[in-house]
Amino acid sequence: MTCGGSVLVDEFGPQIHITSAGADVQSVLNGWVAPVADLAVLSVEGDDAVRFLHSQLTNDIETLNEERWVLAGYCSAKGRLLTSLMCWRTQAGVRLIIPQPFVPGLKKRLSMFVLRAKVRIIDETEHWCLFGLGGRGAADMVKALGGHWPAPKAVDQSGPLVLLGCVPIPAADLSSSEDAASVARALLLVPTPDGATVWSTLTSGLTGWSSTLWRWADTRAGQPRLAAAGLERFVPQMVNLDLVDGVSFKKGCYPGQEVVARSHYLGKLKRRMFLAHVAGPAPAAGSDVLAPSATEPCGEVVMSAPSPQGGSHLLFESQITLAPQACLADGRLLTLLGLPYPVER
Repeated sequence: MTCGGSVLVDEFGPQIHITSAGADVQSVLNGWVAPVADLAVLSVEGDDAVRFLHSQLTNDIETLNEERWVLAGYCSAKGRLLTSLMCWRTQAGVRLIIPQPFVPGLKKRLSMFVLRAKVRIIDETEHWCLFGLGGRGAADMVKALGGHWPAPKAVDQSGPLVLLGCVPIPAADLSSSEDAASVARALLLVPTPDGATVWSTLTSGLTGWSSTLWRWADTRAGQPRLAAAGLERFVPQMVNLDLVDGVSFKKGCYPGQEVVARSHYLGKLKRRMFLAHVAGPAPAAGSDVLAPSATEPCGEVVMSAPSPQGGSHLLFESQITLAPQACLADGRLLTLLGLPYPVER
């Protein structure tokens, strides 16, 4: 095994558990690396690949280039999310990163719409090792590999390595130090034959963590990722996909586009996604979120992960007016935290 850990599987997919990893907030600030086994890599190739995906996803794929990636959603005809994904242009077409459990369903559904288009949908997951890394020392270790640290939403292709710059983690609740305004982070794609060597190099200067740290980082940055429990539960705005530039309201049609556009233009949104901290283990995706004044659940957990501070962070979807009073169905209170972007209240 590339990282020398044990493989566990949860609702988000395979997780590599590094037994030597310590829950140390300081190492999050100083520098860390975590294997990311619950994300898969798909390539959509062919002469019509860009045009085809532009007609399927919520974001503008035609204006993408090889130096920038975007978030996007794939919706049902009713405008409900089937998955969220990261995508960027390559010389062969478009590369996608999606939650690993959704690969079979996404491939099958996309294939239904290919028809006569010159498109090939290829699962490249076994050809890549994915590592999430961040903190002060991460850029130096990337440089040691011959790469260049990317800005948020930028793509750096240095030889066989691919680096995707991700939204930094707000560090206000991790450190009171003035130089810890945020924790830079990036997702690194390494060809599988080089995975063990790259892991060894990175952990010579960074703290090795288990896979769940990357999910925590996505959670803390407010980047939504669905588990099976969230399938066809949310229109994109309900999980803030529009607030993280994952929806274009200027492009043409795609499955569910009328519903998504109607929610944007015709009515004030009553539901959004919020970030919270909770004591104890991470609640399962789909768990009910309650409010004292409500007789029915006011929302549900979208994603969660153990926090290096102790307890867990979670993203939950809720009626906007009830979110500040929300708690889990098991009675645990939610401490609402600020997201890196403004959310309508």
